[in-house]
Amino acid sequence: MPRQPRTKRLSDILSHEQTIRRSGALRTLFSGAASRESIHTRFEECLPDQLKWQFIVAGLQQGLLTLHCASAALATRFRFEEDRILKALQMRIGQSQVAAIKVQIRPNSVPKPATKTGKVTKKRAAGNQTIDERLEGVLERLGRRSDENKVTLQVPVSYRR
Repeated sequence: MPRQPRTKRLSDILSHEQTIRRSGALRTLFSGAASRESIHTRFEECLPDQLKWQFIVAGLQQGLLTLHCASAALATRFRFEEDRILKALQMRIGQSQVAAIKVQIRPNSVPKPATKTGKVTKKRAAGNQTIDERLEGVLERLGRRSDENKVTLQVPVSYRR
């Protein structure tokens, strides 16, 4: 009777801990990722509420913390608070670790909140209405006023969307 081949559990084969122990490059990569995650957590603790979850820690080299954000407006808001945030971050992770902060604008780097439809098709105006919805409301109010004054107002169908 032939011997059956020895088998290993799949979890043992795929165990990342054993693979990391064997590879110095992977060990360095995973420790860098863990360090960046730790810095990101400490950084988020230092941010005011309106800036939370708007930045990604891209790296920390030679005391320079590099951040990515989605827009120049966020970067500008951050600049107003930068000194306070830097001091708070230095208190949490050490003054020798972070000496300066550099913000880079990367529009697709920070995930945006998902919308119900997946796409935003019209620009939103004040009051959370689209510009067309506001215009339609104004024209309807104007039409009601004209009915009160016995004046007829017709809105072209081609203008409505």
